[in-house]
Amino acid sequence: MANDIQKIKKDLVSNDVVVFVGPDISVYTANGDTTVSYWKGLLNNGLNQCYRSTGIDAENFAECIKKLDNSVEVNDYAVFADRIKYCFGEQTDTYKTWLTDTIGQLHPQKPELIKAIGELRCPILTTNYDSLLEDILSKETLTWNKYQSNDSLTNMMNHILHVYGHYQSPNTVIFSSNDYHQLHEDELICSQLRRLVEGKTLLFVGYGMGMPDPSFSQLLKWIFNITRNNPPTIYKLIKSNVRCSLLENIKEISYGNTFEDLLFFLQSLPSFSTLIHQNLSFTERRENVRRKYLNYLINEYRHVSIFGYSNNDISLPLESVYVELKFDPTHP
Repeated sequence: MANDIQKIKKDLVSNDVVVFVGPDISVYTANGDTTVSYWKGLLNNGLNQCYRSTGIDAENFAECIKKLDNSVEVNDYAVFADRIKYCFGEQTDTYKTWLTDTIGQLHPQKPELIKAIGELRCPILTTNYDSLLEDILSKETLTWNKYQSNDSLTNMMNHILHVYGHYQSPNTVIFSSNDYHQLHEDELICSQLRRLVEGKTLLFVGYGMGMPDPSFSQLLKWIFNITRNNPPTIYKLIKSNVRCSLLENIKEISYGNTFEDLLFFLQSLPSFSTLIHQNLSFTERRENVRRKYLNYLINEYRHVSIFGYSNNDISLPLESVYVELKFDPTHP
């Protein structure tokens, strides 16, 4: 685990880390409010709303609540989400009001964890629907419908990208099974997410309490599917007493058992950045510069075209033909 932590610290220096923020962070920041921060509470509230609006009769409502109370499976949560979304149907205003009355009521009371995440100075993506990150870090909300194809990780430093939508824009909120399916099949959005995460180090913070979370499992499947040719290195911070997931392509790092332990862990990550940076050899520094320049060329131009070489023009991926120029200081 020590080697993994050192890799994260080194990648922080190289600007190769992308942070994903999950519901645990909202729970802590809202001073322990679990009523809607976690999926179970949000689904419970949604089912109650459907019952009050006569979208579900008393018998079905009681059955749904009983199943929800006893359920620990992500797939079961998806069934309840589908039921709630169907209940709201075309009632856009009702759906928006529900999101505002639930997610919109989460207010920052304990900013320490989010401030520590901000100190990592990495692009921040989140599966949360709320605005707690923006409120504390003074950043702007970004959703896929406003995302520009030429946005880079550097340009995103002033934004929080809500991968599955934001409550103030109900049409962006990914909630039901069909919502996830449509988003994950959108080729443009897939290419945008791929550019953000492929080959990077992804640090998942706020998914470590062991609570079932459909958005987390859906996101992992999505990332695995679109980055097969150049997969990222994925780290997930978890509580020490949470059973590991045993997923081969995720490295789990225990931070302790409390939010205070998580805060200390996050604060320790950038603390050695200056020292590490100073101790980088000249070769390592040059490699970092070369890698950043190559990433810039790939993001800007993608391919190199060769004309007139043969009867057919040739277009090659830029990374396959890029070579570092050699400089001989002794040459006149």
